[in-house]
Amino acid sequence: MADPIGEKIVITVLSADRPGIVAGVTRVLADLNVNILELSQTVLDGVFSMIAIADISTSGYDFKKIKHDLEAEGVKLNINLLIQRKEIFDRMHRI
Repeated sequence: MADPIGEKIVITVLSADRPGIVAGVTRVLADLNVNILELSQTVLDGVFSMIAIADISTSGYDFKKIKHDLEAEGVKLNINLLIQRKEIFDRMHRI
């Protein structure tokens, strides 16, 4: 079922760098049939950061379920993970 409010989400991650962060987050997205449109990740002095834009329109799950599953993975990985609708993100950062 397509999400009525917005089809794209923004996922941000901050954590100490270690193996498995990208794999954990992207596995959840794959399991939910969420399409990653863009992904950028970097490590600066041991600090891992990642930003991803994903399309949830083909998922079959609503935003609430996707957010719940990603946040649960964030807890499991002990990372700071934030999920927002892109529409809301864009409005918050408009000048």
